[in-house]
Amino acid sequence: MGRFTGVILSLTCLFSTAALGATETAQPVRVCEVAGKPSAFSGKTVLLLGRFSYRSDGRWVGEDRCEDQKPVTLKVVFDEKNAPEPPGAVVAADETAMRVKLKQVQQHTSLGRFRFGSSDYDRWAIVFGRVESTADGKAQIVCRSQSLVIFIAADE
Repeated sequence: MGRFTGVILSLTCLFSTAALGATETAQPVRVCEVAGKPSAFSGKTVLLLGRFSYRSDGRWVGEDRCEDQKPVTLKVVFDEKNAPEPPGAVVAADETAMRVKLKQVQQHTSLGRFRFGSSDYDRWAIVFGRVESTADGKAQIVCRSQSLVIFIAADE
């Protein structure tokens, strides 16, 4: 439980009722949920939970296997002008939902193990941003800055 505390504190200070709605706690959304119904999430601001992958050709949030047994990734696009504003007021992130969904993701998704360099290329994360549909009918998440990608130090 201790390793989640810092993440929850960060999320509590970061997400607002204006951006995510009313006084309820912010519910994380898995990549597979968005990929399964991209039109239902298009244009919505979310806390996207999954494996954040950092590569020379881009950033993605993904899962190795969804219900249809296929891997899914959503490109992370950083756009400080058109992405949702970071919230000002405070709302609590739902820690229980985050733990449950992270365990679901970890059951069929692993972090990359590299022979070289750092393990920082793949991390568990929550990304604050807006889901947008792409020309090919998939989805991507538009995020204002890298500071809105919150890494989770999960007990494994």
